[in-house]
Amino acid sequence: MWNPDLFDDTLHFAASAHEGQFVPGKNYSYIVHLVGVCIEALRAAVIEEVEDPNLVMQCALLHDTIEDTALTYEIILDRFGREVADGVSALTKNQDLPKKRQMEDSLERIMQQKKEIWMVKLADRAWNLREPPAHWELRKRQEYLEESQTILRLLKKASPYLAARLSDKMYNYKKFLES
Repeated sequence: MWNPDLFDDTLHFAASAHEGQFVPGKNYSYIVHLVGVCIEALRAAVIEEVEDPNLVMQCALLHDTIEDTALTYEIILDRFGREVADGVSALTKNQDLPKKRQMEDSLERIMQQKKEIWMVKLADRAWNLREPPAHWELRKRQEYLEESQTILRLLKKASPYLAARLSDKMYNYKKFLES
């Protein structure tokens, strides 16, 4: 079972790290995204009785801290330990790579982690497959769906529940490809 005190501690840490950030194209706090991904992933962790639901929960709440804040791997390592830091690092796109290679690289690193980390990526993408930002052109929306198909293909064995959720979200996302 996941630890509510650990959830509270990790949530406050993540909220502080992302203070002042908003979901792209929306007027609400970025913490909504993190909690949404966490709930999605934790639901799967409980249903499927994963080995380490706390790892799922912590990595879901922290999955964008290295990529989108001033926090570093070392700070996450010091505060939450190697397993969480490695999971968050794998979920972080390497900005030094060409944009086209970043997701592929991240997926390669995710696949070297425990299935709990795979579950966070599935949950993250399922949560993100909502109405795309208004400034995204048709080609960007198509590429996002194609990338989602790759994520599902590579990571689906980690969680039948999340694979089904992502598949449903991808089906519903197709309405955003009609211009």
